[in-house]
Amino acid sequence: MRTTLWGTLALVTTVVAGVFIWGLGDVNRVAATEFPLDLNRLRAAALASGEPLPLAMGEHVIGVGEFPKGAIVAGESLLAKQRLVFRTHVLGYADGRTVVIDPVHGARLHEKFYGDGFNQRAWELMQKALARASLVLATHEHFDHVAGIASAPDFSALHAKVLLSREQLQSAAIEDAEFSGEQLDQLVPLDYEDYYSPAPGIALKKAPGHSPGSQMIFVHFDDGREVLFVGDIAWSWQNLLEQRGRPRIVSALIGEDGTAVAAQLATLQEILPASSASAATPNGLQLVLSHEMRPDRD
Repeated sequence: MRTTLWGTLALVTTVVAGVFIWGLGDVNRVAATEFPLDLNRLRAAALASGEPLPLAMGEHVIGVGEFPKGAIVAGESLLAKQRLVFRTHVLGYADGRTVVIDPVHGARLHEKFYGDGFNQRAWELMQKALARASLVLATHEHFDHVAGIASAPDFSALHAKVLLSREQLQSAAIEDAEFSGEQLDQLVPLDYEDYYSPAPGIALKKAPGHSPGSQMIFVHFDDGREVLFVGDIAWSWQNLLEQRGRPRIVSALIGEDGTAVAAQLATLQEILPASSASAATPNGLQLVLSHEMRPDRD
């Protein structure tokens, strides 16, 4: 009996350990389908109107947080820590128009999920930028990218300038941003097929995977610079450069399609050579990951 008991315990322990190790691993990249990304089509959409293009880009770093590295990059240690940032970008035109991208959450949500590291002054400046904005966009619908809209002091004056896709507004994740039902009713969903230009110099590309409403935001500036906001396809540059996504268990917990994200990471890696100074555009294509800055490109 004792031998049978110990054998059973050993089997259960082995299975549990195996499941745990499997959960910390990456998805099967062989199964990943291709993610088509046509930079020429993005560029054509952004330039189609013939109107003046954005001149400049600024950012507000609203907060920082530390996370186990093994929860960000599959195969890394859960004991090591990695710093992630939470930031909002603002594009500016010569005539004073501005476009705000990814309005970050406020102090209460930051403390609830990430602890310390919130910059109240930066958040207030972001809210002022929102109030002045001509257009508000989001790479996806997770609360750390849209909750700044829901918590705007004057939502009634802001909502008409907010352009969220139908997939973003209908995603279950939008509830975490704490929009009220009345606020959601006032937001008119954007419907588009694959590529769309919401303003001169800007083009959107659907990229569901990290969330149903994930999209890339491409910007072509007046001086020829180009930027591609990829949202949370990668939380870290290591995800992209080493082609290792989030662990399976993390993908499952956040409702992510890890196979789709793997395909997107592969496509982004293919265009990385075009992100250097030798690219066709004067200063190259700059990739922007929402949560990690890269000193040489960001």
